[in-house]
Amino acid sequence: MARFRIKKQTIWRWHSVLGLTAGLGLLVIGITGSLLMFSTEIDGLLLPEIATTEGKPEGRLPFDTLVSRAAAAYPDHTLAGWEMDGSVPEATDRVWVREEGEEQWKFFHLDPYTGEALSEPAKSNEQLTGWLLELHYTFLGDHVGMLAAGLFALMLFLLGLTGLWLYRDFWKHFFRLRWGKSARILFADFHRLIGISSVLFHLILGFTGAWWNLSHLLGHLLEEAPAETVEAESLPMAEWSSVEGMLEKAPEVIDGYTARFVSFPRADAAEVKLFGHHGDAGPLRGIYGSTITFAAATGEVREHYDMREATPWQQIYDSFMPLHYGTFGGWPIKILWCLGGLTPGLLAITGFVVWRKRQSVRAVKRHATAPEPSTGMLRAG
Repeated sequence: MARFRIKKQTIWRWHSVLGLTAGLGLLVIGITGSLLMFSTEIDGLLLPEIATTEGKPEGRLPFDTLVSRAAAAYPDHTLAGWEMDGSVPEATDRVWVREEGEEQWKFFHLDPYTGEALSEPAKSNEQLTGWLLELHYTFLGDHVGMLAAGLFALMLFLLGLTGLWLYRDFWKHFFRLRWGKSARILFADFHRLIGISSVLFHLILGFTGAWWNLSHLLGHLLEEAPAETVEAESLPMAEWSSVEGMLEKAPEVIDGYTARFVSFPRADAAEVKLFGHHGDAGPLRGIYGSTITFAAATGEVREHYDMREATPWQQIYDSFMPLHYGTFGGWPIKILWCLGGLTPGLLAITGFVVWRKRQSVRAVKRHATAPEPSTGMLRAG
């Protein structure tokens, strides 16, 4: 029985087509991703008066006090969520709100040490880092752009696989750069060196990015249309139980629990839901993976989800965020991930040069081997 074999030339062709198709898109995704590695620093540099705070020795105000002051700051908006960056003490909180008649959430910055609202409610893409994030994963094109970005991420993953197969004996000439040869050969050496050095990075980012975008879109396609119901009002804030009490109770439900995001009651759910992580979470744990849901009116625990008790796949999926964003190793990983984000663009450029030079060489060879016209083939002048 004959074995199925794929010719190396076929893999080369696939690799070239994928690279030429995805090159420009991966250049945009890579540059924006590298910049987003420093989103906190960019916000602090461009918006120091609203993105950072000096803090106070006595610490943050009680959460119920913060909630009351946030609601009073913009009474024409409804509180939707509360984001706390526990890893950066000088960072301000982000309060997410909904305006009546609007589906899209807005946010404003709030000083957790004074309860002062530091900015007006705005859409996330009205700040540079929010705009970069939207460009990164949707090309500013909503679901169509999300599909394009997801397909580009899938191509990045496939480029990693095909490149790894083509250069599977890379250790023989890994650091070879043939400076005295043609531009095509030199750029091919650069392409091989950059590609092999960053292939694991491309496999991780390509797979996680493609999974996030494409699974999100598939979920929208498969979900059933909601039944028409009479719009209900969410539980009034005056009837909420103490959210501070819920935050204090959370570590009793999940050992050492730290909340990073609080979701407030909605019209279809009179509950407060905490998103965070357990106390002994390792560096490859997501910061929102473990959740605790409370009844908004009574503060009783309705359910909780401890990532340590999740299935193997759910735990792998939970690691996507630190792996994709490079948040698991401090500044060394942050810088490495930033540099890695530039490699798809470099590979697109070097790959295009190699392809272009090869096309030129082939054109010259075809011209050189073409038969000279005979006298009988020429018209009489």
